[in-house]
Amino acid sequence: MIFPLYDNLEQKVPKKVLTIKQQQDCVSKLSKIDENGKELVYALILAFYLRENKDENLEKLPFDGTIDLVSPKLQKVSWNFEIFPMKLKHIIYNFVEMNLKTIEEDTKRFQKCE
Repeated sequence: MIFPLYDNLEQKVPKKVLTIKQQQDCVSKLSKIDENGKELVYALILAFYLRENKDENLEKLPFDGTIDLVSPKLQKVSWNFEIFPMKLKHIIYNFVEMNLKTIEEDTKRFQKCE
């Protein structure tokens, strides 16, 4: 499976663990990313799972994820960040930081154009 975003983020995973503060920050910042960012987080989780579990069949959401029906056309997917492997936590943490920085830069750029 070719997923350049995942490959790039995976290369930046350090050997150390995320601090509790970093993990808490990541969870709180996840609510601030846009819908495209949330879809990419979902894709990153699936990509990690499929790469680490090559011989497993994906019959349900990995890492005990849940799906809640918000409306007939909208579903909310949730996970407990605590149970993710450390490598996946780093990937998500780095993505969220990158995504929020991009949103901030785009907002500043848009404000300058007004």
